[in-house]
Amino acid sequence: MRGTLAEFERVAADAQAAKSVEAAANVERPADVEDAVTLATAVRWVSLRVRRVKALLVAICTLLPDRFAGCAPIVHIFRQHLQTDCALVVLREICATQLHGLAAPLGLVGPSKGMNQRGKARQQLTGLDPPRVLP
Repeated sequence: MRGTLAEFERVAADAQAAKSVEAAANVERPADVEDAVTLATAVRWVSLRVRRVKALLVAICTLLPDRFAGCAPIVHIFRQHLQTDCALVVLREICATQLHGLAAPLGLVGPSKGMNQRGKARQQLTGLDPPRVLP
């Protein structure tokens, strides 16, 4: 996944504050630009970033429970708690000794290689069904 921590955080924060993921996707990946994607692709793009950031915030709350007691895994709550506009950058400094165990984009652990815990290939998500063609 490409982008800076600040860009990653901005997308996740905007999506968490939006009425829906679709609304956030329309803002983040608008349909009227040259390299536009479908709404379904934009929703997956935003959702992946939201899931990754939320998982990181949960991991950080678990790693440092005394420091982040009462913090929900929501970007604006971490920003308030840390008194910053870019929580992920500050968290990277705070968690410097744990980066080897944290997932990207904050940590150094890359995405899995498509295998489950038993070493078997993971089933690909099926996504949306195509529209039916009537005879």
